[in-house]
Amino acid sequence: MAVSVIAVNKKIKCVIITHFFFAYFALISRIIFVILETIGGIEMKVLAIDGSTKSTGWSVFENNKLLDYGLITASNKNVLDRIPIIVNELMGILLKYQPDDIIMEEVIPEDVNHNQVTYKSLMYLQAMIAIAFHKCGKVLNFYTASEWRKKCGIHTGRGIKRDEVKAADIKFIADTYNLQVNDDIADAICIGYAYTHKTAITQHGFIFE
Repeated sequence: MAVSVIAVNKKIKCVIITHFFFAYFALISRIIFVILETIGGIEMKVLAIDGSTKSTGWSVFENNKLLDYGLITASNKNVLDRIPIIVNELMGILLKYQPDDIIMEEVIPEDVNHNQVTYKSLMYLQAMIAIAFHKCGKVLNFYTASEWRKKCGIHTGRGIKRDEVKAADIKFIADTYNLQVNDDIADAICIGYAYTHKTAITQHGFIFE
C-alpha cells in the first residue's frame, strides 16, 4: 500500500513539474517575442479600434509605426442597422491588412456616464466584432480608456472633463505624428500607439501588466 502511495505521489509531482515547465517556457517565449517585437526584430501588424455605433475610428500599425487610419460612419436611426455596417467595414480592413493582433477599447459603464442605452449599444457592437473576427481566427485584446491614455501620458480622472480629454487625445496625435484628425480617429491611433509601445504581455484576449 505504501509503495502504491509513493508511486502515485511521484506521478503527481511529475505532472506538476511538467505543467510548470511548459507554463514557464510559454512565458519566456512570450517575453522574448515582445522584446524582439519592440526592437523591430519581428514584423507585426496591429489593428486598433475605437468602437462606436455611429463613428468608429481605426488605425493600423506595422512594426510600431503608423501605417494607415480611417473612420467608419453609419447614420441609420436604428442601432441594429448601424452595427452591421460598422462590422462589415472592419472586416474589409481586417482582410486587407491581415493584422497579427487586434486591440479595442473596452466598454465600461463609467465611460458612458452609466447610460444604459449607450452601454448596451456599445456592448452589442463589441460582441458582433468579436464574433466576426473569431470566425477569421482572430482574438480581440482590450484596453480601457484610462489604460491606453495612461500609456500615452494623457491625464484623466476627477475634475477633467470629457472635452478636455478628447482635446488632449487630438493634441497627442498632432504632436506625435503631425496629423490633424477628429477625436474618433485620434483615439484609435492612441490605442494603437499604446498597444505597440507597451511593456505588457498579452495572452488569450487579456492584457497582463
